Amino acid sequence: MQIEDNIPPPEPSHRGVMYPFKRMKVGQSVFFADEPKGTASKPAIAARGAQCDSKKELMFTARKIAGGVRIWRIA
Repeated sequence: MQIEDNIPPPEPSHRGVMYPFKRMKVGQSVFFADEPKGTASKPAIAARGAQCDSKKELMFTARKIAGGVRIWRIA
């Protein structure tokens, strides 16, 4: 094992940064390709988390579509 100097630590991860759910407007949707689990996929679960975090101010629905999953903001 080698000890190294001057290697910067990774940037802190921020919850929800990789998904645009909190920036979406009602009627907008986003498609995630290659999500074989559909509404049980990571993006769909993240959308439900954003909905819970917002105390139901944001509402989403997800549907499995050929080739991935699409998530809509509905409220």
